[in-house]
Amino acid sequence: MKRILTVQDISCVGRCSLTVALPIISAAGVEAGILPTAVLSTHTMFKKFTFCDLTGEIEKISETFKELELDFDAIYTGYLGSFEQLKLVSELFDRNRAENCQIVIDPVMADNGKLYPGFTPEFAKEMAKLCGKADLIVPNLTEASFMLDIPYNPDYDEDYIKELLKKLCTLGCRRAALTGISFDKSKLGVYSYDSETDEFFYYANDYLPVSYHGTGDIYASSLVGAMMCGHSVNSALKVAVDFTLECIKLTMADEDRRTYGVNFEQALPYYIERLKKGGLTVFTDGSSSGSTGVCRNPVKSCFCCSKTRRDDFQDQIFMVATSCYVTGSTIRSGFLRNCKRSVSSIWQNASTAIRSNYFFHSIKKRPSAHPANHSDPSRVLCIPQFPWWTTRDSVASRT
Repeated sequence: MKRILTVQDISCVGRCSLTVALPIISAAGVEAGILPTAVLSTHTMFKKFTFCDLTGEIEKISETFKELELDFDAIYTGYLGSFEQLKLVSELFDRNRAENCQIVIDPVMADNGKLYPGFTPEFAKEMAKLCGKADLIVPNLTEASFMLDIPYNPDYDEDYIKELLKKLCTLGCRRAALTGISFDKSKLGVYSYDSETDEFFYYANDYLPVSYHGTGDIYASSLVGAMMCGHSVNSALKVAVDFTLECIKLTMADEDRRTYGVNFEQALPYYIERLKKGGLTVFTDGSSSGSTGVCRNPVKSCFCCSKTRRDDFQDQIFMVATSCYVTGSTIRSGFLRNCKRSVSSIWQNASTAIRSNYFFHSIKKRPSAHPANHSDPSRVLCIPQFPWWTTRDSVASRT
């Protein structure tokens, strides 16, 4: 099972930050480790709330994780409330970032052209430095403008957004995704840019003329959860847009709705079903359109790893497996439902120490081989790859 560490505050009541991140990530079938930066009785949109600062605990918790050799497949940060917390989280990245761990930063600090109370332009510059350590950042237009120290421009066009995304990637992150982007009054979505492939991606869904607290946290949490389930970043961005919209729709339809957040709990079944539609794909007929599935014989070990091989570790890793006969519906990344052995345990038992935090992107059967019958493991090729490698779907088979 994948494990995420999410670093942000938690409200005892109020749907935002860790209060939504923990259940959403867990619903994705991913272990959600938390590092709370503060505890609030209720979030700050309430008339009254208590606040307990946990800044002094961040380093101690981070060091304990390191001593216990706890690895995380992703580290996801949300609201960070001070310069000291930015510094400590930057050190946490250096200390606790395992090989191939993804860092996702939601630089929560501004919206609608203004910084939130307590934040300054100097804080935005320090946040920009922290974002330089990320694989993916998900600011809104206001946050992006403050981090780049440029005027907020609500009257943008597509060329402006593309240029802004490229500038964000000069901070040091590989990929940037701007949330809340619209070129049509009836639509709202996300625009992203991958600096390694020089590719843009835009997706939008219906715009609803309402505003609820915590939807940004719901978006970022569902995005990370989808990525950990094997969705490409582009696919995960779409899932997050649609899930957030579903949360808003359900809230609007609830006559007894509370005003301090959206009914994300009611939308979790929708989220889980959406996660099944992406991620790991298993081809059973040697073509490009095979069916996905689970092990037909759940009693025996599914994916019996007979050997592994490294060819250019920095770029591609090939794991050869046998005894996998698949049919039916979805395989979930991280483990095989109804199967005795998990994918992570197979990685750990492999003859070479390849870490378990890779994704199985696809399993392609060569025309002359069948994984259930063929005795030569080199004839069946499993290609794990990083979920953000959206342009490396086709990798040449090797004998």
